[in-house]
Amino acid sequence: MIRRITGNGALAVAVVLLMASVASAEVEFSISPGPYFVGAPINLAIQISNEPEHEPPVIPEIDGAEVRNVGTSQQTHIINFRTIQSVTHQYQIIPRRAGKLVIPPIEIVIAGETRQTNPKTLNVTKAESKDLLFVEVHGNRESIYLGESLDLTLEIWIKPFIDRRYNFGTTIDMQNCLDFRNSSWGPFGELLQNLRRLPVRRGRRADADGVEQDYYIYYLQRTVWPEKAGRLDLLDVNIIVQYPLRIDRGRTFFFSEARVTRERPISTQAEVDPITIKPVPTEGRPRWYNGAVGRYQFSVTAKPTEVHVGDPITLTMALRGGGRLALLQPPRLDEVEQLGAQFKIPDEMLAGEVRGNVKTFTQTVRARNDTVELIPAVPFTYFDTESEEFVTLYSDPIPIRVAASEGLAVSTIVESETGPRVSTRLTRQGEGILANYTDMDDLLAQQGFAPGTEAVAWIASPPAVFFLTMLVRRRRKRLKHDVAYATRRAAKRTALRTLQQAAIARERANDPREEAAVVLAAVTQYVANRYGLPSSSLTRGEALERLRRCGVAEQKIRSVDALLAECESLQYAGSSSEGGEALASRARHCIGELERERS
Repeated sequence: MIRRITGNGALAVAVVLLMASVASAEVEFSISPGPYFVGAPINLAIQISNEPEHEPPVIPEIDGAEVRNVGTSQQTHIINFRTIQSVTHQYQIIPRRAGKLVIPPIEIVIAGETRQTNPKTLNVTKAESKDLLFVEVHGNRESIYLGESLDLTLEIWIKPFIDRRYNFGTTIDMQNCLDFRNSSWGPFGELLQNLRRLPVRRGRRADADGVEQDYYIYYLQRTVWPEKAGRLDLLDVNIIVQYPLRIDRGRTFFFSEARVTRERPISTQAEVDPITIKPVPTEGRPRWYNGAVGRYQFSVTAKPTEVHVGDPITLTMALRGGGRLALLQPPRLDEVEQLGAQFKIPDEMLAGEVRGNVKTFTQTVRARNDTVELIPAVPFTYFDTESEEFVTLYSDPIPIRVAASEGLAVSTIVESETGPRVSTRLTRQGEGILANYTDMDDLLAQQGFAPGTEAVAWIASPPAVFFLTMLVRRRRKRLKHDVAYATRRAAKRTALRTLQQAAIARERANDPREEAAVVLAAVTQYVANRYGLPSSSLTRGEALERLRRCGVAEQKIRSVDALLAECESLQYAGSSSEGGEALASRARHCIGELERERS
């Protein structure tokens, strides 16, 4: 006998099947065996079997290490005539300092149920380089102001391993020993994309015993723009070399060549010259100063110059200079009292356009009345780092002619009472299809059928359920295959989970710097996950630039910038106008506002 399952019975079966699916899912968590060294990658794999549809794991930030997503692979096995599908998520953990490395619990959501791994503690040691490797970063100046550029040179000193039997030990041989993938290059990483060989020269330096030794010096040069005041900190520059210990002859079908058959990793964090980044002074700063540092030329043009009241006038403001034009802010028109009194000025933030060494801003203003005769001088202030003074430039006043607005006569809108009138007479139609019906029964007989609410619901339910099911399946499939999409979807949840640590840090250590560091990490991590950037190296400037490129409203970008600046001030200066709870609340508000933006 066949029984039909309806109502609560169908729901109960669905719950039982769901519980059976969750119970059958298997999760395996594996880490590559030790020993573990600073800079050497640790492979982490999370394999999920019997439940291919799941949300990708979210790896929390690990103190003292960098996490990289290597990719996802799928496998199908047949065991006892049963097909088992598994998905493996692979990651690399790069330790950046010696000591105990704690991998926190990792959450995995399978069929709506959250699984959690146990924390894992690893012992990381430093691969001593002795006199084999030195890494240094030199700057062209000992101090600069925040907003100025700095020329940096990265030097990697490698003592050559010479084996004359196989003619091994050239500059190319030793460069091949550099572990480019697992090294952390900091601001120099972008230069490696277009380089086949690093520039190299020879040099000599004394070893620990004071004996002069020969070295190969591989170097990279780049101009950077520091993001915060204080001492220049490049802790993210850590170079790893797989230093050879034994060379043998490797043979192929056609020829033989020297090959490294034994090696050991050595790593060194870069020693950076003591370079001070000085903040722009606040004393004597004009109210319309907007962060420009360097030297600039400033001009303003207007078009058209003959208008009526309320007509748009386009102001074109051009800034020419050698500063960081991409982040240069427009002149503060709202601070020019005479301009605001005579013209209506929109309050939106201007993006600007950079061409060569010129950045142009355009703004539309409208005259408030016909007594306006000129556009007043617009000020622009920059901080001159050579004279260490604020310099204000004024544009030339622009004469304009403003006429009164043209109006419409009332006679053109409403017909005059003295004009001709058109009379209309109603005529009764008694025959044909246009006949006028007077009988109430006839009128009611012509009414059409109108389905009720229940009928509409029954008709619309099957298509709605079908499309809803298709959307759910499509979303699960995309979460499984598109790692970037899954990371973007989980960006808010990950950031809010990180913000919860701010309260823990406040109660545990009562250290405002640690609170600010947690909030700063949460916001930058959110921007990285939401907009597809590596969170481990995201700076405040890079986060703001990414938000602008994605078309985020400038007002929201300002809120994020102010929050990050407050966190950096608290983290590095140890003082702030507000506590960690206020910072965390502002961070949640900023993240909520960014969530409303289209990604």
